[in-house]
Amino acid sequence: MGSTRKKKQKVGRRLLTWWPSRVLIELWVWSVATFMTLPGPRWAYFWARVMARVGWALLPRVRGVILRNLDLCLPEVSEAERTRIGRESLKHNVYTFLDLLLVPRYFGGERWRNYVHMVGDCERFFAWLKQPKSSFNMSAHLGNWELLLGVTGKHGLGYSVIVRPPNLPLVARWLERYRNFAGCELIEKEGALKALLHRIRQNKPVALLADQNGGDFAPVMPFFGVPARWQTEFSRLVPRADGRVGFGYAVRRGDRFEFDFHEPEMHEFGPEAAPEQIMEVYRQWLEARIREHPEQYFWMHKRFKGRPKGAPDRYADLGKRLSPELRSAMIS
Repeated sequence: MGSTRKKKQKVGRRLLTWWPSRVLIELWVWSVATFMTLPGPRWAYFWARVMARVGWALLPRVRGVILRNLDLCLPEVSEAERTRIGRESLKHNVYTFLDLLLVPRYFGGERWRNYVHMVGDCERFFAWLKQPKSSFNMSAHLGNWELLLGVTGKHGLGYSVIVRPPNLPLVARWLERYRNFAGCELIEKEGALKALLHRIRQNKPVALLADQNGGDFAPVMPFFGVPARWQTEFSRLVPRADGRVGFGYAVRRGDRFEFDFHEPEMHEFGPEAAPEQIMEVYRQWLEARIREHPEQYFWMHKRFKGRPKGAPDRYADLGKRLSPELRSAMIS
């Protein structure tokens, strides 16, 4: 089974790197995306819902990963409710992708204020960010994480962000265009640590997505009670940034092209704060926000891929739902 999957992945990589097939794939993606987004957000969101329904029915592996993550993370919720959340999350994932193309067209000048609702004292956060000090600004794959960059850029505060180009060059260009629109300074993943330190010394704000699956040697911390390997590199650099960390998120209003930009939670950790303490504060914040908006979290990512040698594969037999007994055996 594992060798078959690796062969499929190898074929997929070849299709994306061999220029004749890559050109055809990009032409198809561009045509579909243009058809969906050119008439406007309502049209785009309608087709997003259609695509999500088709994808849920025809992509059993994607559906299986989503439901496995939900079975692991939200066992207190009924199975029927977990299934509903999974369907909704796939729909919001499609919305988020289309937003990359829609936001630059509809957020020009001050028009962005027609689509974004500021929740809480956001001006206090922007004033905090404008101080002549560096800061780490954290988010996760919740709601529209790219919108955080766009709204902050509209306030004249461009972040430095680490980028890892996707496999398809067309999508990479779309992402770069969006982040340029948001006033971001892009940092390549290779050599990112050195670049981050340079930005910190220049008192610039840095934006990062920190989630699970940080690699086989990343620290293990619970995520909804399930051991996971977290991306923790930023927490070791926090003292260099005067201990300043902000946790932010923006969520979509139902099925509309409207968003709630929530006042980020600001922290200033002392020099004695351990990286584990910083990660624990972030973990608690993230879990609380996901519980408030579980439908808008990116559940299709394999959150628990990294595991100790000999531990059970949490993504084995994806066609089977987890009973309480199976879940307990899988996380012990």
